[in-house]
Amino acid sequence: MVTARPGDAVLRGGLGRALAQAGQLAEAANELRAALEAGDGVQDPRDLAAVLYHRGDLAEAERWFAAAAQWQPRRSDVDEALARLQYRRDAVEAAAASCERARAGNAGLAQRLNIGFVRCRTDAGATSVAASAAAVRAPGADGPGTHTDALRQACEVRSLLVFGDFIAGPVAYRELALALP
Repeated sequence: MVTARPGDAVLRGGLGRALAQAGQLAEAANELRAALEAGDGVQDPRDLAAVLYHRGDLAEAERWFAAAAQWQPRRSDVDEALARLQYRRDAVEAAAASCERARAGNAGLAQRLNIGFVRCRTDAGATSVAASAAAVRAPGADGPGTHTDALRQACEVRSLLVFGDFIAGPVAYRELALALP
């Protein structure tokens, strides 16, 4: 059927989704791309983004999730996926914006999606964030104790950025605390 109507975006999109469900991700990606190229805006780029994500092509998946977010701006699942991919590549400001859009569309996401950041002061006495990060990432570069000293200094001038994660509940917190050295 597809060979008889190769320009039919709906048919190719359906075939791409069926191939994805069957686990044939490379073929699914090809069909979904062809559907998006052949279509006149009738296919959802989210399907291709999801397939690419499962194939491990995170950069291209992020691009297609961004296209899907523009195609249907109020889809919280798309904004959530986009936020997670942006956060993964350390685009924190973009991830925070995607997170807010996702949570605006689905208040329940607040239980599992929380991305934010804080800008530090940059007054004359403060160490720059880049200098603090470089010193903390390169322990022992200038001799023993450098890592600890850099970490202490970064904390004192509040230029250290710390990322956390969700803990499932009080029991998980207790187990995590007991596991600390």
